[in-house]
Amino acid sequence: MIHIKNEIWNAFHKIREKKPLICNLTNSVVMNTTANAQLAIGASPIVSQSIDEIEEIVQKSDCLLINIGTLEQKSIELFKKAIKVANRNEVPIVIDPVGAGFTKFRTRTMQELLEMSEPTLIRGNAAEMMALAGSEPLMKGVDSLERTESALDSLTELSHTYDCVLSASGETDVVVKGDKLAYIGNGTLDATLVTGMGCIATAVSAAFIAIMEDDYSAAIGAMAIMGVCEEAARQHSHGPGSFYVAFIDALYTLKEEEFYHMLRIQL
Repeated sequence: MIHIKNEIWNAFHKIREKKPLICNLTNSVVMNTTANAQLAIGASPIVSQSIDEIEEIVQKSDCLLINIGTLEQKSIELFKKAIKVANRNEVPIVIDPVGAGFTKFRTRTMQELLEMSEPTLIRGNAAEMMALAGSEPLMKGVDSLERTESALDSLTELSHTYDCVLSASGETDVVVKGDKLAYIGNGTLDATLVTGMGCIATAVSAAFIAIMEDDYSAAIGAMAIMGVCEEAARQHSHGPGSFYVAFIDALYTLKEEEFYHMLRIQL
């Protein structure tokens, strides 16, 4: 267990050293939020909505993040071009299927994107993962009403289908690659009161994927840092507004002893 903790902490510091460039094709609700999170952990975010520049940006990036939160036809064309460039240039791809399963449009679009891409990581909530695997999960808008434990079969199936890592957030976060499984028990319900915390988890995951050779450990590391920083933020906040500020501060100021003491992980 100490090995994975050391690996995560070393990667966390490596992000600050390497300052990986993350191309964020994300939704308009969270652009500022996720960019701030990446900056806080030491990554370098760039956000684009222009198909005219996307080839050049992706070629120069260390990871491509696609988040379908505010989905429209124009953004789909942008996603598809970015994926083609990433595939050609071996740039890792992290995908957040926001709201997949809630509308046929979102589910169909995600299926198209996954079929044409070579994703390194798919990161979302339990309901989104179940929907991608063909189930009809309980959800309310983009929020899951399913527990991550209910999505285990779907996560394993998707991991084998797309030969990638799956990361599902919930009361307990779960990371799956093939037959490997990790549980991260950190986090707080306060995070559910702040828009975009799941999108931040994807943004942090992209930074870890950008600098770690082992994508499974990278996905675990991102959710571990997220959960620990959420708990640290809760100690210094009085509501949703101050929680978000305290969380960004925690990403920036997290101490090694605090991380080792607080982390709850099961492999």
